Amino acid sequence: MTTVSLPDKFVQNTKEHLGTQNAEVLFDTLLNTKPVTAVRTNILKQIPTQLELTNPISWCANGFILNARPNFTHIPQLHAGAFYVQESSSMFVGEIVRKLKPNRALDLCAAPGGKSTHISSVIPKHSILVANEVIRPRATILAENVQKWGQGNTIVTSSDAVRFGRMGEYFDLIVVDAPCSGEGMFRKDPQSREQWSWENVNLCADRSRRIVADVWPALQTGGQMIYSTCTFNRLENEETVQWICKNLGAEVVQIQYPQGAMDTGFGAHFFPHLVQGEGLYVALLQKTQPSEDNQNTNSYNAKAMKTPLAKLPKPDTELLKQWIGNNIDANAAEKEFRIGGNAIWAYGEQMAQEIDYIMNFVSVIYSGIEMGVIYHNELKPAHALSLAVDCVFTEESHLDYDEAINFLKKGTLSPNVYKNGVSRVMFEGVGLGWAKGIAGKRVNSLYPAPWRILK
Repeated sequence: MTTVSLPDKFVQNTKEHLGTQNAEVLFDTLLNTKPVTAVRTNILKQIPTQLELTNPISWCANGFILNARPNFTHIPQLHAGAFYVQESSSMFVGEIVRKLKPNRALDLCAAPGGKSTHISSVIPKHSILVANEVIRPRATILAENVQKWGQGNTIVTSSDAVRFGRMGEYFDLIVVDAPCSGEGMFRKDPQSREQWSWENVNLCADRSRRIVADVWPALQTGGQMIYSTCTFNRLENEETVQWICKNLGAEVVQIQYPQGAMDTGFGAHFFPHLVQGEGLYVALLQKTQPSEDNQNTNSYNAKAMKTPLAKLPKPDTELLKQWIGNNIDANAAEKEFRIGGNAIWAYGEQMAQEIDYIMNFVSVIYSGIEMGVIYHNELKPAHALSLAVDCVFTEESHLDYDEAINFLKKGTLSPNVYKNGVSRVMFEGVGLGWAKGIAGKRVNSLYPAPWRILK
């Protein structure tokens, strides 16, 4: 075995952490084996036939290891949100959430959206998820992936953690997948080895603690936090969890980890030489005492908040019912519609009650399901509506594979394939977007140009 091309300080630190023999096996895995490719399917959309889903992940109900990495860009269902390409060990975070059944969840460091789309699939039907990314370009990517997933129970925000801390004890679950030194990238990205330094490890540990401390007041007393990283060292992981317990008032919740995960008593490591994955550290914490800022305060008083979104007139509400229903839960209350920013948004009952409160504290860039705009008593539908699992619009144009790829590239569309008027463009049972056929002579693609396949 060899440790060539791994940073000396990383080698030394890992041997102290794991012992020399175990560490050497890890080093060999990082240097001499191929990274794992995994996907997680959307249980509310049809599974793609192009993927060989024969190797299920034991710790994720709908996760699969692939035997080879396909050209994902040319699988239409990726653009429809029927599956998500995600690091396999990180899928365990979503499975923890499945068992916790939160009412209000926050994914604080959410981009590009792997954990958020997973969480949105496993929280109870009437719960809401706030998915946040402080860096705006990354938040835009997060919003795109949330729209593709189509659940309608997610609010995408772009704000610093301290702004959430001002909300009072609002969330019963907060997920912090902390920005880290990225040792879990060493196998699939050799350049990350060159960028690694022990100084950066210390900086990342300090930043993670600041982020957790800033958001901590937003967690209910008795609520839970999932803290995770994709790095291996104890400073960013176990020692940070111990710091949280000592300084903020928390205790580690012991849970059952999958076979191969290394439980240290302060969380567990999914090392790539022990499980099929690139590396995850995860711990579950419970808040044991109120934050000082929240004591003797009434943090949730929605009536005192401004209302940035207006309710829709009843005639417009009736118009929208032909486009969207409640496919996720037939017993759910009807969607409620709000208008703001020149667009109409559809919300489930709880989100409709709470979206205004959230918008008073943080910058919301996407929420619920974007419906579009009403023009001359007709809806001009937003692209997100075509991807929503609750979309019930029945005028559909069904494409074969070549036509679907052409549509996703915004190529010239054949009027022989598409219906006249607005139709939902479908491929193998999932929505790809909208098209408008005009008098059987031409077709306008309504697919968003920034999302098109470039090659």
